[in-house]
Amino acid sequence: MSGRLELMQRLAVRYPLDWKEQHDTPSVLAQMASRCPLAVLQQYYEPWGTGLLKTVEQKQYLLLAAAASPMPDWAKKCEWLWARWDMAAAAFGTHNAESCRRGRRISDWEIAGVMQNTDFPQRLQLLASRGLGSCLERHAPTAAGAIGSTAAVEFCLDQLPALLQQQALAPVAAAGGGGLAAAAAGGPLPAEDPAAQQQMNGFMAHIATAAAEQGHVPVLRLLRGRGFMLQARHLRAVLEGRQQKSPDSLRYLLLEDPADLAPGADDAAADWSTLFRDAAIRGADLPLLRHLHEKLGAAIELGSVARGGSEEALSWAVAALEAAGKAPEPLPCSEFEDVLSSRNWAAADWLVRQGLAPTTHELFRHMSDRSRRGLISIANL
Repeated sequence: MSGRLELMQRLAVRYPLDWKEQHDTPSVLAQMASRCPLAVLQQYYEPWGTGLLKTVEQKQYLLLAAAASPMPDWAKKCEWLWARWDMAAAAFGTHNAESCRRGRRISDWEIAGVMQNTDFPQRLQLLASRGLGSCLERHAPTAAGAIGSTAAVEFCLDQLPALLQQQALAPVAAAGGGGLAAAAAGGPLPAEDPAAQQQMNGFMAHIATAAAEQGHVPVLRLLRGRGFMLQARHLRAVLEGRQQKSPDSLRYLLLEDPADLAPGADDAAADWSTLFRDAAIRGADLPLLRHLHEKLGAAIELGSVARGGSEEALSWAVAALEAAGKAPEPLPCSEFEDVLSSRNWAAADWLVRQGLAPTTHELFRHMSDRSRRGLISIANL
């Protein structure tokens, strides 16, 4: 870190930081709060924070960066920032409650950065004691599901409600005092409280959707073990989770104890054919592809299977299409190009051997036409 800091110092002398270029966000100072010791943050707070720490949102951004710091002095940095803001901090809790209700500024991933530390309960307790309870209620469950931490999920379900209740009943500790010990106080919520049950149901729903999007099966399994009923919207969350590299959560939702997949009003909106295409591209195994097609009526797309599937999956797909009277034609050049781009060489070779790939002449003509169109577009600029 010392080498990186030295480089930043030299660059700052040669190229002074322009707060306008940071889009009104103290992004450079936030990196210091996250990655550097308190002494370095104190040294550069004024020169690198000028003009960027006027609003509560900007201060919140910096505070969350400090709270997510992997360094052992994270709490000291948070306390120093809080003391530095003095009277401005008194309205922090009220402003954050209103800001979070309107969904402004803060993101799930900012809270996720905090929750990725092993001592995240203490960090969340500190944030709650400083007026960020509303933001934690809104974002912590989703963040826990997104990072796939079962420990974070269990904290949100078992301890976060009591923490939020305690924070709501006590005034924000604006001038120090209380600290972590006060934030940690408070008993469990009554199980029969309808509001508490509604809050818990909301937490589980947010966790399930985020976990499905990211493919975190252990989290989905934990929720199901606690009685949460997964529904068709979670299948759509799998489809929308473009960062997911595998169809693990889809396989879990459909093949592992599928009777628990509760029917919902939005079942009709589940597009099985789209799910098939997406799962095939991501390398779904043959049992999952067969389930989607044979049990749920998903249409087979040979090109999608070729992009992520095995020769076994390709052989099944062709046989199933032929049995339905839809013997496949050779793939169009654009789809075969997608197969090559996916680097599934075994599938490409299989298609060639089975006569299901375009000819070499067709491919060259396709690439030539595309190059010509590109040159014309450049010429017209």
